[in-house]
Amino acid sequence: MRAEELILDTGPLFDFLLLRFSEETGRVGLENDLNYLKTDLDAQRFRGFVTGHQIVLTTPGVVAEIQRHQRRHLPGDQGRFWRLARGQFHELRIDEEAVRLGEMEEGDLSNQGPVDASLLQLARRRLGQYRRVAVLTADRPLWERCRNQQILACWIHEILAGP
Repeated sequence: MRAEELILDTGPLFDFLLLRFSEETGRVGLENDLNYLKTDLDAQRFRGFVTGHQIVLTTPGVVAEIQRHQRRHLPGDQGRFWRLARGQFHELRIDEEAVRLGEMEEGDLSNQGPVDASLLQLARRRLGQYRRVAVLTADRPLWERCRNQQILACWIHEILAGP
């Protein structure tokens, strides 16, 4: 059974945005900065997986991490990157939901840090409202923590491998 809701971690989402930026601007050399999505087929599989969910969420912490990556990989292209990112968020129906630091479990904070702790807490919060929630990540410790807490975790490499 597929999850109704999907929560996106930084790695797969930034790779998708960087790949789309490279395609739309024709900027060469960015393929060396991609960690997970490397081809148009990867982008299509990511898009298909994401749009197959009724609700798609991330946290403001993930967006802040994307900004850090953007500044490192695309200095001087901030305006163009964020225009594209806003458009992709709209097109893929990605919304942000904040998690307060005080809501995060101390163990998650000390082991995973605030961004991953916010993703875990968001998943727990949403599980209380909906039956099926999944976290899409490329981060092995986050994937394992989700599994240990009975939160459905999707590994980006499995999604990109296709059917």
